[in-house]
Amino acid sequence: MESTSIQQSLCAKGFNGNRPSIWAIQGLPVMALASFEELLFTISSLAANGSLFLGELPGWLTEKEIGIMSSTKKWMDKLFMSNGFRVDIISYAEVARSLGKELSPEPYKNILFVAEQLRFSEDQVCVWRREFQRIEEEGDEEGFEEL
Repeated sequence: MESTSIQQSLCAKGFNGNRPSIWAIQGLPVMALASFEELLFTISSLAANGSLFLGELPGWLTEKEIGIMSSTKKWMDKLFMSNGFRVDIISYAEVARSLGKELSPEPYKNILFVAEQLRFSEDQVCVWRREFQRIEEEGDEEGFEEL
C-alpha cells in the first residue's frame, strides 16, 4: 500500500495528526528494508509528537548477527532517528518474565521495538503555520521603529 493511500484511508476514517497516537505493526509482510523505510517515513509524517510506534522487525533486516546487540542497536537508532523516532529494543526475556511465562529455549530472530515520535506531524506543522500567519497578519507594526 502506498503512503498516500495509507494517509487518505486514515483521514477518511477520522484520523487526526494533531493528537498523539499509537502505531503497531504486526503481521505485515516486510519483504525488504526499503518497504519498512517507506512505512517508517509515512508514519513519521502522520504521527504527532509524543506518538508511540511499536512492533517486531524481522532479524534479517539488520543484515547482521542478532547476537551482536550493540551493532543492532546502533543500526536501529540510526534508522529510526533519521525519521524522528527514539527507539528502544525490547528483550523477549523481559516480556516473558513480566507476564510470568517461560521463554522458549529457541532464540528469536526478530527484533521487538518501541519508538517515540520526537518530531511534529505534518498536521501539527500546518496548524503552527496557520497560527503564525494569523498572528503575523494581526500584528501591529506601528509601534516599531525602523532601524
